[in-house]
Amino acid sequence: MLNFRGLLLLVASLPVLVAGGTWVVGQQIEVAVLRTYGADGHGHDTKLWVVDHQGQPWLRAGGERLSWIERIRQNPRVELVRHGVTTAYTASIDDAPEAKLAVNAAMADKYGWIDRWFEIFARHDPIAIRLDPAPDAS
Repeated sequence: MLNFRGLLLLVASLPVLVAGGTWVVGQQIEVAVLRTYGADGHGHDTKLWVVDHQGQPWLRAGGERLSWIERIRQNPRVELVRHGVTTAYTASIDDAPEAKLAVNAAMADKYGWIDRWFEIFARHDPIAIRLDPAPDAS
């Protein structure tokens, strides 16, 4: 039988175990790197999940106040590093409810239960971001 200290230790360690397990599982699935550019032209790398929908790569943000979303709004020129290949894109935030639903469904299909986990704890008003080939990309 657990004593009070053992029970307290078990309860206190659960969030750490869940967070660690989530991170490990999250690293076992496709994670791309999105490079956005600040006003000074400096690149900022962010690890993200990516899905293909209607022949285009799409990203999803968990909310408006993320720094990489703010940089996209200021400068939509981005690069996506996927499977070791860097490709230039123009990012477009798509606020249409249909786009959000489609990207959410594609993410759920691809990333499974881990996507649902983040939906419960970290994602409140998702933003769908379409990546179109950059005009100067060949």
